[in-house]
Amino acid sequence: MTAPQGWYPDPAGGAGLRWYDGEQWTGYAAPPASDALGSASATAVPTAPDGRPLAGWGSRLGAYVIDSLVVGAVATVLGIPWWIQVVREYATFLDELTTAAEAGRSSSVSSLDLYADIAGPLVVLTVITLLVGLVYHAAQLRGRSSTLGMRAVGVEVSTWEPRSGPLPWRVVMVRWATFYGVGILSVVPFLGWLVSLYVILAGLWPLWDGRRQGLHDKAAGTVVVRSRA
Repeated sequence: MTAPQGWYPDPAGGAGLRWYDGEQWTGYAAPPASDALGSASATAVPTAPDGRPLAGWGSRLGAYVIDSLVVGAVATVLGIPWWIQVVREYATFLDELTTAAEAGRSSSVSSLDLYADIAGPLVVLTVITLLVGLVYHAAQLRGRSSTLGMRAVGVEVSTWEPRSGPLPWRVVMVRWATFYGVGILSVVPFLGWLVSLYVILAGLWPLWDGRRQGLHDKAAGTVVVRSRA
């Protein structure tokens, strides 16, 4: 068969469609296009070069929320001693404000004093969260090309250029560092809002990108594809 890559009726006689990569038939299949939309609708579905449909933004968001809850829960448990310090400092600060207000005087403790007191514990908590996230994402993406959240919504990470075997460590680490790893900069005063802005932009980028890649996908050369119909 000499034809451009795309979805075609399954040559094996199945009722669905099969992806032709321009040279040979692949193992990727799709349900048949509806009579109303015609077969052209199937070829219009954004796909990776290997024929797998690219994941939608909603699926990516769902996976991110699930993964964040898992990482956050583990990091919170590990960081309990430092959370206790933060709560105590806040309680002391509020007590001083209340006492000063009742006595009709200004408080001798400012918000800058509070920040100085909790800065250390917050740095530790940030590092704990990053380390938990690194182990969580790196181990699963390397081992299964997907995290718990991704498997829950039916998507996985793949390199844009087709390849066999697990994701390379370099790809896994670059993808994590350019999305989650930048969070370490949030411990630097006045940089937190810039980090948050970047993460939001990186996460929203698939909405208008032709390959549905986030900024971290572009850095690592990856895409998120559907792992099941």
